[in-house]
Amino acid sequence: MSFRRAALIILLILIGAAAALFTSRSHSASVALLTASDAYAEATSSDAMAAMSDASSALYLTIHNTGGAPDTLLTVSTDAAKSATLHQTIVSNNIAQMVAIENGLPIPANSTVMLQPGGYHIMLEGLTRTLSAGDRITVQLAFRSGTTLTLTVPVKAF
Repeated sequence: MSFRRAALIILLILIGAAAALFTSRSHSASVALLTASDAYAEATSSDAMAAMSDASSALYLTIHNTGGAPDTLLTVSTDAAKSATLHQTIVSNNIAQMVAIENGLPIPANSTVMLQPGGYHIMLEGLTRTLSAGDRITVQLAFRSGTTLTLTVPVKAF
């Protein structure tokens, strides 16, 4: 094989590699890039745990999507509770009602969604132990995109 032919083959390979790299980068703009911050769970009392086998608490946090594609928070899990479910507090006629979110919590592209008292939140139901101020619990957030965030969440008294 001549030098020119070898150089031409190498040049074509490099052009193909550059085209593949450019194509993959152009698709990366539509990926959801998720992080969470400011997470905390509400403390419970040992009296509440003794009185109720199904004691509960609430978990709050902020979810950031810095990517160009929307995503949806589908499930939450923790070993601190038998179940962790998404809820929203809705006030109608001066009556607050907690409603389960059935199909996940949408996280729009390039946005922040706050889970806070009086709004979206995560109910921790059937606690497996007392949650005391200063404790930490591990929580997993699973999104439609396949992303899973694992958080170490402090417990705070209010």
